[in-house]
This record gives sequence, C-alpha cells and structure tokens, in this order.
Amino acid sequence: MFSFKPFCIALILLSLSTVGMTCIAVATPTPTPPPPAATSPLSTPVPSLTAAPASPTATFGPQVLRFGLPAAPVRLDPALSTDAASALVSAQLYETLVRFVPGTTQIEPALAENWSASPDGLTWEFTLRKGVRFHDGTPLTAKTVVWNFQRWMDPHHPAHHGDFRYWEGMFGSPEEEVGAEGKPQTLVAAVEAPDDQTVRLVLNSPFTPLLHNLALGAFAILSPDGVMAEGAEVYGTPSGPQPVGTGPFRLIGWQEDEVTLAANQDYVAGPPALSQLIFHIIPDASTRFGALESGDIHGMSTPSQADLARANESASIRVIMDPKPTTAFLNFNLDGEFLGNHEVRQAIAHAINKPALVEKAFGPNWLPATQMLPPSLWGYNESIVDYQYNPERARELLDIAELPAEFEVDLWYPDRPRPYLPNPRLTAEMIARDLEAVGIDVTLDTEHWSAYLVDRSQGALPMWLLGWTGYNGDPDSFYFYHFGLPTPREGNYVNVDLRDLLLRGQVIVEPEMREEIYQEAAAMVHEDVPRMFLAHPREPVLLSSRVTGFTPNPAGPETFLNVRLRP
Repeated sequence: MFSFKPFCIALILLSLSTVGMTCIAVATPTPTPPPPAATSPLSTPVPSLTAAPASPTATFGPQVLRFGLPAAPVRLDPALSTDAASALVSAQLYETLVRFVPGTTQIEPALAENWSASPDGLTWEFTLRKGVRFHDGTPLTAKTVVWNFQRWMDPHHPAHHGDFRYWEGMFGSPEEEVGAEGKPQTLVAAVEAPDDQTVRLVLNSPFTPLLHNLALGAFAILSPDGVMAEGAEVYGTPSGPQPVGTGPFRLIGWQEDEVTLAANQDYVAGPPALSQLIFHIIPDASTRFGALESGDIHGMSTPSQADLARANESASIRVIMDPKPTTAFLNFNLDGEFLGNHEVRQAIAHAINKPALVEKAFGPNWLPATQMLPPSLWGYNESIVDYQYNPERARELLDIAELPAEFEVDLWYPDRPRPYLPNPRLTAEMIARDLEAVGIDVTLDTEHWSAYLVDRSQGALPMWLLGWTGYNGDPDSFYFYHFGLPTPREGNYVNVDLRDLLLRGQVIVEPEMREEIYQEAAAMVHEDVPRMFLAHPREPVLLSSRVTGFTPNPAGPETFLNVRLRP
C-alpha cells in the first residue's frame, strides 16, 4: 500500500498559518477580439471609468460585509503572490492600467483613461486618469507607473526582490534578452514617461494579448514610496509596511484569522458602498457554512457538497456559480529518473481512473479535463481524445519502459483544500491506489502550502498536484507561462517547437490563426504528457440574500466596489 510521510514544517518569516483561496470555476467568457493588424493604426479613446455608486451609509447605516475564506493571504504584493486569497484581497487594494469589464473578458479603462498604438504595433501610449492618488496621498504619475514596470522587468532594480514569475510568463525573462537567432526574447524594450500623464511602452515585437495581460492583477500599480518604506523584500507581508495602492479599499488590519479593509474615501470614482470589508479565515467548510447560516458572515467560498445542497434549499442564501477558467492537473518532473520516460508518463495517464476521480474527489460541478485550456475558452481543441482508463495498457507501457521491479515515486499534494483541489488528500489517495494497481509504489507527501510552493518552484517534487486559473481570457495565459518557459516549477519540460509555436501566437492578430495555434499546442502537450490534466471546476460562491451588486468575474478575482448590504 501507499504510505504517508510526516508533514514537513517550513520555517517561514510569516505570522500566517494558512494561505488563501477564492472560488474558481469554469468560465464562459466571450472572446475579446485581438487588436487590429499592425498595418492599420490603433487609436482607442475609451469611456470614463464607471463611477462607484454613492455610499448608502446614510440610508442603511454602516456597511460592513464579512466574507469567509478557507485560508489566509500569503503576501499582498500582486507581482509576487501566487495564491488566490492574496489575489482576492489585493484586487480591492490595487488597480491596473486597464481592467476587465465586470462579468466579461473585455477591456475597459482603469488607471489609464485611453490608449493608442503605432501602426506597427510596437509603441503604445497610455494616458493616465487625472486626480488619482495612492492611499498614502501621493499622486499617481507616469513616473510611478514606469517605476513599477522597471521593478517587474529589471533584475537590478532596487525593488526587484523575489520571483517575478508573472512578468516572465507574460513578457519574457530579462535573463533571456537575446535568443538563438539574435532576436530579443523579452517583449518590452523600454518604458518611458514623456510627461506626467503619459506612459510610453516600446515593444520588441507586436504582442496581441498586451492589454489583456496588463489587466491582470499581477501588474497592478503600487506606490514606490510604500514599497520602499521598509525595504521591498518585506513589502506586502504581515510584518512589512502597509500595502499602498489606488483601489477602492485600503488595508487597516491583518491578523492570522482576519483581514480588515476600509473604504477609500478619496477613491477617484467615489468611495465604495461598503464602509468595511472583512475577510474571516475559517478553514473548516462546515464551520464556515454555519457562520453564513447564523449571519456571522455574509458570504463564503469553497462550500462542501452537503452544505451546497443545503444552500440551494435556503431562502436566505444565494448560490452563484463563479465563472473562472481553471484547470487542475498532476505535474511530472521530467528530470526524474523514471518520470522523464515518455512511456512511464503515458502509463500513468492510462492507469488513473479519471471519471471516478473527478466524481468522488472533485464533485458533480466539475468536468474531466483533456487539456490545459477549459472547454469554455476559444482555442480549445475538441479533437483531442483523452487517455482512457486502461490498467492493462498501463502495464504494457511500463514493461516497454523496462523499469526496475520495485518502481517507487513520491506524490505530493497541498496540505489543505485549494480552489482547484477541493479534496487534495482524497485526490492523492485515489491516484495512488490506481498507480499501485499497475505496479507503481507511491508514497504520499504534503507540507505547509508556502513550503510546497517553494519546493515546487525549485524542482524538488517528482510528482505533484496543482492547478491554474487563466485570468486574462486569452489562451496565451494558459500556455506560455507553463510550456514556453522550461523551468523546475513546471517540471523541466522542454519542447522548442512548442515554444516557437506559442511565440507565434503572441504576435499573430488573426483570431482564426491564433485559435489553430493553441489547438496545435494542445495536441503537442497531449502527445508529450508532461502533466496529466484532471478537472475543470464550477465553484459556487454562497452569499446572504442581503448582498447585492456582486458580479462573478471570469477574468480574475472579484472586486467589492459595487457590493452593498440590504437591511
């Protein structure tokens, strides 16, 4: 039988014991057309930011909304954090140059009120909205935006401390400045501030998903003074300085079991309806649901199936299916002694009873996954036939691989539920049983989530469970980060032809051609089996019937700007 190793306790300089997560579910966005071809100029004046509703405090009294999360944020620095709870809280504190229209993947103004591109698609200019101030009172200027770009892209910048994986995944690594053909591999050549209100972005090549990428929370604009107040290495941590953004809420309290935000009374579009937004960290799903039923909280994520059924029958609770494009997967480290063998990975894919796994370990709201991209997004390859559950074929492939009689592998899983893994231990147990049935001995391992992410990033895990949400509504966000940058965190999978294909997808503007590229990419990944795709979720959010104005966001964490409480 498979065995469990003791928990590995990480020594970290954080006062938090958990990390956060938001509700993740399969999205149904309408694909946003790419910008016009580079042969015609793109000039896009856009409407003003939709103002937040006037605060109803005078009518309804103080608007304090309490929302239950299964785990706490790790770091409120969106350029560095990778957990969903950090993204959810950060979305209330910070803003990006452009953002997604609520409920869609279409782009609208945020900190930039309009933008334009040169005919060749290489130079973009963004005009900043006037009157925007950070929470510390300092004004937003083009220089502060340039400072943020330089922090993300320049490893020698004084605030470039940490792993800026989002920047590398979306815009290229600064350490790969010149490719094999002498062409620049980084997308951004320069960022300039011609005047206080204009940001000029110069690219090395046209890039179709640019606006969608800039709308990601990872590229929110932070106050330089706030980041450097006590050193960038501690910014956004519980022990660091107060996070400083331009968003509708500001942070006023951060404890292990509670994060408290207050309305930004100086928000450029007017203060939000809520006077306070409090995130309560309640790891146990049943306890979280009990708090919702009793009115101690007004909303929650990640309910159990039993509690979801009760919520559907309750007159005081609304169930909202939160449409985020997400994929859960089993990743392989191809540098491993056995997992680098193609036949071994194929055998594992045939050995796992995926339909039973999805039904029991994920739930009825989940769909079996055949590829990285969820079926609701354009670029999905409907022609891919999944690896069928076939233990006999799995044994044949293991024989072909000529493995030793006692083939052992460690399978790692998160130490608590994640949005894409509602039952990580059960998922690991079921996979282990299926693998042992074909002759693979499995040891199950887990550790604190923060340590888990570090070990995964450094290539210390041979086989592990994880997931991904592509927040920008473009297939590039699913593919290039994972398969265009061969790194330990993605299993050391190297496919030069696939990388070249994905690079083409970033510059071609014709929708039909781009769709063909991502369908071909899906086929290449399916053949190589660098990971096994498990499931796509439809994750519910439970809200008190008193909550109004909540809009599920298919392109990222929700903001509570327009949310309010009825009496």
